[in-house]
Amino acid sequence: MESLPWQPSYDATVIDRMPTFSIIECQWFALSILCLAHALMQDTHNRRNHLLLWVVAVFAGSMNDIIFMWLPLVDNFFHAQATFMLHDRLPAYILCVYQVLLYVPTAFVWQYITSRSRYASVIPPLTAFLAVAFYGSFDIVGVKFLWWT
Repeated sequence: MESLPWQPSYDATVIDRMPTFSIIECQWFALSILCLAHALMQDTHNRRNHLLLWVVAVFAGSMNDIIFMWLPLVDNFFHAQATFMLHDRLPAYILCVYQVLLYVPTAFVWQYITSRSRYASVIPPLTAFLAVAFYGSFDIVGVKFLWWT
């Protein structure tokens, strides 16, 4: 049997070396599960859209990180060694990060703006603003604590 070009790994020493990183890993996994629970709690009409958003957010976010690792021009960052790694450069929690960062703003705007059709033109910019605001704080703190370089 041919082996995969990547191997998942587990490192139990992360909590000793970088306790803030372990906390943030758990936070993103928990938030991702909460987003899935939110999608499942929608009424029948909205459940399909929310579940599709949840799945597409995981896929799109993952592809974003993977593509940027492969492009030589932008291959200039490295994630810290996480507790669960999907690849030597791809921590498992990153799948949850992008999923949450894409799901939460979009679902929020769907919930509170789309019911008011006269505000439909603010949906795309408001979603983008919320996603950037959410991600910006995580990105700044992550560099400070060396979650990536």
